Amino acid sequence: MVVPQSSDFHAGDLVGFRTRGVFAAAIRLGQRISGIKHYDITHIAVVVEGGPDPLIIQAVRKINEVRLSSYGDTEHVVIPSPLVPFDPCRSAAVTFAKSELGRKYGVMSVISRAWNTITPKWVRFGINRSGDMDCSAFGTRFFEHQGITVPWPDPWQVFPGQLADEYIKEPA
Repeated sequence: MVVPQSSDFHAGDLVGFRTRGVFAAAIRLGQRISGIKHYDITHIAVVVEGGPDPLIIQAVRKINEVRLSSYGDTEHVVIPSPLVPFDPCRSAAVTFAKSELGRKYGVMSVISRAWNTITPKWVRFGINRSGDMDCSAFGTRFFEHQGITVPWPDPWQVFPGQLADEYIKEPA
């Protein structure tokens, strides 16, 4: 995985992390089963301030704000917004992200996504508590608040790796 330089991060981008642990292993398995190319991206955060140590907002136990450096040596990659770096729509998304600070983590959406991964497509359902988001739902909504049309009808059913698959442009 490419670890980008801090200058590659702009407010409005996403950060994809390759985290470790049991929960991350379960996410990788689900993403592999679902045929996601970037199955190793297991956590998403949004960049609200660029610079040498970008400020990110993430959904972990709740939606909170930390510095990228708090992840230490965890591998990460920038998932760039399709908008130019200083587009005013990026600022609107940052305002949205900051307004979500303190919200609860979306456990129910994770459970329904797991169910949808192991059952036939005709058995699909989505469930979440109003306003609660997991990391990938938060990242998807963050892009939506930039005016970006995302290719998924339900932000609460998006895997972290799907965001990487859609928005990381591989070199030709």
